[in-house]
Amino acid sequence: MRIENFKSRMANRDMMAGTFLKTPAYELVEVLATSELDFICIDMEHSPFDRARTDACLAVARALDFPVLVRVMRRRKTGWRHKAMIRNSAHDHYNG
Repeated sequence: MRIENFKSRMANRDMMAGTFLKTPAYELVEVLATSELDFICIDMEHSPFDRARTDACLAVARALDFPVLVRVMRRRKTGWRHKAMIRNSAHDHYNG
């Protein structure tokens, strides 16, 4: 219910409170899910999240029905973007 509520609140442009998660530990997702925050944002661009740790955090968040956004890495010199993370993790967790 929280994730669906989050989607509608985003669509309505409602004011919400969230925080960036920069420590790649799913235990922190569990703690933050019990807070009064509306969502968290996993920051892959400025923190040591790899795909496995991000997937673990997303899985815990989904199990707890806690909304998560993912800030992905910026474009590299090679032109590669971290689109696979969105396609294979965040997108699948919320739309799969």
